[in-house]
Amino acid sequence: MTTAKKILIDARFWQPRHGGLSKYTQGLILHLSKIDRHTRFIILTYSQKPKLPSNFTVVPVRIPHYSVAEQTSLPFIIQKLKPDLIHFLHFNHPLFCPIPFIVTIHDLIKHHFPTAKDTTKNPFIFKLKRLAYHLTIRRALFSSQSIITPSQFVKNDILKLFPQLSSNKITPIYEGVFFNQPIIPIKKPLPKNYLLYVGSLYQHKNLKFLIDNLNIILNHGLNLVIVTPKPPPPAWTALINRHRITYFSSLSQGALLYLYKNSYAFISASLMEGFGLPAVEAMSFDKPLILSSIPAFKEITHNQQVYFDLSPNSLDQALAKLKRGYKHYQKTSQNLKNYYSFRSTAVKTLKLYQKFL
Repeated sequence: MTTAKKILIDARFWQPRHGGLSKYTQGLILHLSKIDRHTRFIILTYSQKPKLPSNFTVVPVRIPHYSVAEQTSLPFIIQKLKPDLIHFLHFNHPLFCPIPFIVTIHDLIKHHFPTAKDTTKNPFIFKLKRLAYHLTIRRALFSSQSIITPSQFVKNDILKLFPQLSSNKITPIYEGVFFNQPIIPIKKPLPKNYLLYVGSLYQHKNLKFLIDNLNIILNHGLNLVIVTPKPPPPAWTALINRHRITYFSSLSQGALLYLYKNSYAFISASLMEGFGLPAVEAMSFDKPLILSSIPAFKEITHNQQVYFDLSPNSLDQALAKLKRGYKHYQKTSQNLKNYYSFRSTAVKTLKLYQKFL
């Protein structure tokens, strides 16, 4: 009788504070648990002990991401657990990994935006972090058995920057929508007909473009509501208050769902995305999207929503187009949302695991 193979999944991003990485981690693992009751899974979490079927073993390891312990202690833990295959759900991994592994690369945004604007560390620390990033992601790309990306765009971007890699090594697998809380009403008054922005304040998110052009949004009888995962620094707080924008941070999932449900449409002026999970979440509520015309957004929306380039005139024209065809774009979102399911993500990922077992 053959012994069942063991797959270890690094799920240290399980905690909700990790935003999109948390949703990917939880969505993938919880749906794997529904479709596979035979493979032996080892789930590494930072401290959580999620309830999973008997073929899943949860092992809490208090090793922070991007830490020295990740490089020195984690390999020994992995060696002791003796998996046959590992899936790292982000580029960070032990450089000297003793077991064959698959890695998910969500984007190469750090390659394209190599500035210190998104960090509070001093320049020397920032340079060390940049060096560690480049070393780690290069190792992940070239030492892994296979690479998962959330979109064809990210695959193309990787091959453009690392042409030595084989195209066959990279498999795009779309992510899904994962909500595990009921809708929770927000007591704070909300403006009427608001465009909802959900995301971080990082440079590539380009939120300042929307704030600088708030008058164009207001001229169309619309408002702007901003949601970020963390409280803004003082400079951002002053900017938001000066424009009297409705702002939320550190919301529960249930409260965020309430904002999606009651929004007029979703908006983003991002300069680059690997996938665009908030846009997909908005589509799950049949909300139209008004998006910057970047490849990832056009890919996940099948080029069927409203797009603008980064000019005030283009934004003005896009808002007018959205209002004219509002019901059409609602219907488009209703149709497109069926493409994104974590069950499908889990099925395709499991098939990739089996290929290397």
